[in-house]
Amino acid sequence: MVFWMVYSLWNQELFIVLPDFLTCDADGFIHLSGHRIGLQDVARLYREGQSPEMIAIMFPTLTLAQIHKTIGHYLENQTEVDALIVDNVTEIAKAEAANPPGPSMSELRRRLEVIREQRQSQREPRLRGNCKGMITLLVEDDEHLRGFEEHMR
Repeated sequence: MVFWMVYSLWNQELFIVLPDFLTCDADGFIHLSGHRIGLQDVARLYREGQSPEMIAIMFPTLTLAQIHKTIGHYLENQTEVDALIVDNVTEIAKAEAANPPGPSMSELRRRLEVIREQRQSQREPRLRGNCKGMITLLVEDDEHLRGFEEHMR
């Protein structure tokens, strides 16, 4: 057993005893050892009414025994774990509020079309042979055509 002290967002100290199947990383995230799945992820699903078997389907890398142990730990330390979940939700909400949403898909498509049009208008004339051996000149404007005609003389 490892004693782990976690500071909440409100500077309250929370003491949680971590069994060997749980690990706390440098950022204070408690997860199942050898996995990126957090204690709070399993606890949240359990609180929402999911059975251990459903949680195992959602997290196929976890065994049913690991899920039962995690739920047991959650029930023994429910007050502390619930406080961590509240802190996490609050922190996520603050981070989302601090970062404005990115452009919509339609805006990204519009920007891409503008870039394509700009590139198309900047292309140099080029020669392209066709299947009959004829040469076709692709010209974007008269200036390119004059330059090509002068070059051909």
